[in-house]
Amino acid sequence: MLDLLIANARLVDPDSGAVTFSDIHVRSGRISALVAGGSTCAAARKVVDAAEALVMPGLVDTHVHLTPEMSGRFGFRMLARAGVTTALDMAGPVAELKAALPRYGVGINLHSLESLRPGVNIADADPDRETLLRFSRQAADDGCFGIKILGGHYPLTPEATRRAIEVAAELGIHVAIHAGSTATRSDIAGLREAVDIAGDLPLHVAHVNSYCRGSHRDPVHEALEALALLDGRANLVSESYLSPYNANRTDLEPDGGPDGSFVSAIPGNTLARLGYTPDVAGLEAALRDGTAHMTVERGADMELVTGPEAWAEWQALDAKPRVMLPANSFPAQAFLATARAADSSPIVTALATDGGGIPRNDTLARGLGLVEAGLMPLAAFIARACRDPARRILRRDDIGEIAEGLRADLVIVDEAKRAARTTIYGGDVVFDGTAISPCGRAELNGQRVLTGG
Repeated sequence: MLDLLIANARLVDPDSGAVTFSDIHVRSGRISALVAGGSTCAAARKVVDAAEALVMPGLVDTHVHLTPEMSGRFGFRMLARAGVTTALDMAGPVAELKAALPRYGVGINLHSLESLRPGVNIADADPDRETLLRFSRQAADDGCFGIKILGGHYPLTPEATRRAIEVAAELGIHVAIHAGSTATRSDIAGLREAVDIAGDLPLHVAHVNSYCRGSHRDPVHEALEALALLDGRANLVSESYLSPYNANRTDLEPDGGPDGSFVSAIPGNTLARLGYTPDVAGLEAALRDGTAHMTVERGADMELVTGPEAWAEWQALDAKPRVMLPANSFPAQAFLATARAADSSPIVTALATDGGGIPRNDTLARGLGLVEAGLMPLAAFIARACRDPARRILRRDDIGEIAEGLRADLVIVDEAKRAARTTIYGGDVVFDGTAISPCGRAELNGQRVLTGG
C-alpha cells in the first residue's frame, strides 16, 4: 500500500519544458514511482487528485527569516502556505531557531546561518582571524550550514570581510553576505566591493535586487552592472526576490523627538527616493497615503496594514515595527530574474523572497506572473525556484526535482490564483489550500525535529 498517491499530476521538465501527466507514488517519504496518469491500481492511505494541475517540487527558498525577532512563530506557517518545503534562514541565531521550530514549526527542511554582529556577538567591526575562526567553528559545532556577513546592517571593515570569507573557505562552510562594509553602503557600490573582496573564494551574494534601487544610477542600469559583476563567476552563488517592498526597522534615535531620525539609514533613504522627507513626518505621510505598509500581528499571521490605521498603530507601539516601502524596480528585478549567461545558465542563481516571517513569500505569485507575461518559460521558473537553489546553494540532490527516489516534497499549484493549492512535506500534506495540518516533524540543519505546529 502506498502512503500517498497524487493522481493526475501535470509535470514540467525543468530542462526541456516537456509536459507529462503522471500519478506520483509515495512510500516512506520518498517518490517510489511515476506512472502514466490515471493508470494507478495500487491502494493508498491517502489520495490527492491533482486533476491535471501543475505539480512542482516544493519550493526551495534560500533567503528567509524565522527567528522571533522576525516574527518566526508565524513564518513557518506562512512558508507552508506559500508552497515552500526547504528554506535557508539567513541570520539566525541558531539557538532561537532550535527553540522556535519545535514549538511553531510545520514540515520544513530548514538550514541556517549564524550572522556576525559587531557589538552583539563579536566585539567590533574589525575582528581578527582568530576571532572569526572561533565564531565560525562554534557555528559549525552548533550545526549551522555556515555564517552570514550582515554588511547592510552590521558592517565589518573590508579587511575583516575578506578574513571572514577566507575562514569560511578554510573550514569548508557556507558564507553569505548582505553587501556593504564600513567603507560602502548596501547598494551597487557595496556589491562591487563584495565581489572584489571575494576574489576567487566561494561567496553567496544575498538579494541582488536590493543593490539595484537607484542609489547611483537608474535601477535598470544598476541591475545590468550587477549582472556583469556576477556573470562568469563560478565561485559566486546568488538570489534575488520579486516583491516591490523592502523591510525597514523604524526604531528612532534616542531623544530624537517626534521628527527625529531613524536608527537605520535605510528607511530615510527609501522615503527620500519616494519623494518623502527622510524622517517620522515622511513616514507618517507614506503610511497615511497607502505608499508604506506596516507588518502587524493578526491572529496567527503577519499582515500588511496601511492608511491612518497603520499610522495610529505605529505611534502606539513602543517597539517600532517593520515598515515596508516599494523600493524595488520591477524592470530591474525582471532583468535579474531572467538573465542568462552565454552558456544559458542563469546569472543570478535562484529566486528567493527574504521572507518567512516577513510577509513577502510570493515566489509563486510573482514568478508565475513573469511566466504569464512571457518573460520566463515555466520550465525555467521551476528550475530557479526549486532545483537550482537546492543543487547550487544548499548542495542537496535529494530535493528540488520530481523523480523516483527523491524526497516527496511537492506543491500542487493553482495557476489561476498563482498560489499553492496543496503543500506536501516528506509525503505528508501540511497545507490543503485552507488549513495547516502540521505533520509533527521537521529538519534543522539535517537533524530531525519533532514539532507541535
